[in-house]
Amino acid sequence: MLDFLRDLLNDLRDAVWSLRREKDELVVAVREGQAMARDVDAARRELAALKKHVAETDAKLVLLKEQNRRLEKDRCMLFFVLLAICGLFVMVWVMN
Repeated sequence: MLDFLRDLLNDLRDAVWSLRREKDELVVAVREGQAMARDVDAARRELAALKKHVAETDAKLVLLKEQNRRLEKDRCMLFFVLLAICGLFVMVWVMN
């Protein structure tokens, strides 16, 4: 009977130690998971900021393209006006 109780107590002690080790491992795993979750959250915030920056840059690009189109139109208009003035100058010079 005494051997049975001693074996039972030893088994219980081993089970408690095993559960404590398992608990410690789980605590470490939870901490690592929390750290990974914080990293993921930080990466998500950074991604959101980058997406916002890209959207702002795209909006600026659209405005710049429109401005460029208007400037190109103005440049063509100025070229034709200059060409017309040169043509008139040549006509006045030839008539004199």
